[in-house]
Amino acid sequence: MSGGPGLRIKIVKGVCEGIFKPEIIFEDSTFQGRLLNEPMVIICNHTKRSKQHKFVLADGPTLRCVFMNKNVCSLMAKDILEKPVIRTVMKGLDCIPVDRSVASTQWIRDCKSELDSGLSVIIFPEGTTIKENAIDEFKPGFALLAKMAGVKVLPVAINGKYKIFGKKELKIKIGIPQELSHSTYSRDYLQNETDRFRNIIKEMYNEII
Repeated sequence: MSGGPGLRIKIVKGVCEGIFKPEIIFEDSTFQGRLLNEPMVIICNHTKRSKQHKFVLADGPTLRCVFMNKNVCSLMAKDILEKPVIRTVMKGLDCIPVDRSVASTQWIRDCKSELDSGLSVIIFPEGTTIKENAIDEFKPGFALLAKMAGVKVLPVAINGKYKIFGKKELKIKIGIPQELSHSTYSRDYLQNETDRFRNIIKEMYNEII
């Protein structure tokens, strides 16, 4: 794909908005005008799909289009980001790769650096695109990141199917930014916060079924 990142971004936006046509819903309509006026950790579930689903990796680019005119970067699995199609689509969009094959906290430091500079970070805390449940268990890394950076967490729920033809079914609900509770960095604390935000997204998900 030639023409530089500006053209790529326009093409990605055109595909996601013009073909998939997600319905964007705000839990608080007054937040729409203040969307990401401060850096936040944005967390979202993945749509439920199978290995045969042709748009198995579309959630990331679609969510980037929702925040297209905002200062946002995305945390993406290195193995997914290295796929030729995804690498081409996401080129020009700030992405932080994370190697899922090794235990490392480098991605947290990288994300904190972006948050400190004023960018928001998009994370899919389920850590997988192929799953059995509508909302899989969340990994606690996003909670640790938000705690370290001292920023709010913005929950987002996505539900539906990506269709080129037929009735459009994709819905995205943007919740209300939440502060983490004040506590120490204990394992129980991070797990409780992780479960709390998973339940928030699960409720939002069920509301847009």
